[in-house]
Amino acid sequence: AIEACIDSCDVDVRRDLLGSVVVTGGTSLMPGLVDRVSNELHSPLLFPYSNSPVLRVRVISANTSVERVFATWLGGSILASLGTFQQLWISKREFEQHGVDIINRRCR
Repeated sequence: AIEACIDSCDVDVRRDLLGSVVVTGGTSLMPGLVDRVSNELHSPLLFPYSNSPVLRVRVISANTSVERVFATWLGGSILASLGTFQQLWISKREFEQHGVDIINRRCR
């Protein structure tokens, strides 16, 4: 999924994306997951540009299991509390009228 996501982005930003992969949530507590993600991101087969000497692939994860379990909830609650966030909401009616184009227009 990470590979597909990065490959779907503009070539000019792919290196930056590889430098800021965040592994969080309860699933990140699976033994070996963070190491596996890091190893796969360094794989020249998946990411030919990942072993460039100027590129620093970085997988970020919280140090404690409590932080990793609640980080996504905390981030979502902070986002939801921002006054500007409500401007991004899309109602069912708006989505039915405009389809997926409303997402691109609203989130620019």
